[in-house]
Amino acid sequence: MAKYKVGDKVRIVGYRTFHMNSFGEMDKWLGKVMTVRGIERGLHGYWMVEDCGENKGRGWLWVDSMIAGLAEPDREYTVELRFDGMITTATLKRGGRDVKTAEARCNPTDTYSRAEGARVAVERLFEKKRKEDKPKDSKPKMGDKFVVVGDLSGHEFPIGDIVTLCRVCNGWRLYMNQYGRKRWVYDFDVKPYKENTK
Repeated sequence: MAKYKVGDKVRIVGYRTFHMNSFGEMDKWLGKVMTVRGIERGLHGYWMVEDCGENKGRGWLWVDSMIAGLAEPDREYTVELRFDGMITTATLKRGGRDVKTAEARCNPTDTYSRAEGARVAVERLFEKKRKEDKPKDSKPKMGDKFVVVGDLSGHEFPIGDIVTLCRVCNGWRLYMNQYGRKRWVYDFDVKPYKENTK
């Protein structure tokens, strides 16, 4: 059964696929939007409006693997303003649906102005979210110190031993203790070591 019907707007994938013309004659349509004009049921393919006249006048046969999916129609954004007492609300709409809302409230001691309320509400509507200051997960570096908290890896370091990171390979890390003994240890058997500073 065909995924698309005549008249559907579809987007062609942005890369060459196995079934495309080997001389690259279909490449100009990569990433473009095309309209289905006919369905080839036996080959599970589609004939498009835009390439009609190419390939000896027939156009190219486009199969499902060459089509990324239905093309999203371009939808207009609109901003709707509502004034309620000393509150101005700006709502961003796309295709008739509310996308985002922002408010501007007037301080009771100030003189209310619809123009100023609209300016502030729209400005807030389009301002980007501020990223919260999150602590960065720093990747361990060679020479960092860790404390041994378990022995599920079978490394044989004593629990509570302070070890130094020497090498990383496929999820395993090579650590060395204070006596120069080296062992491969999984992450869950160690935790970062913080020296007490007094």
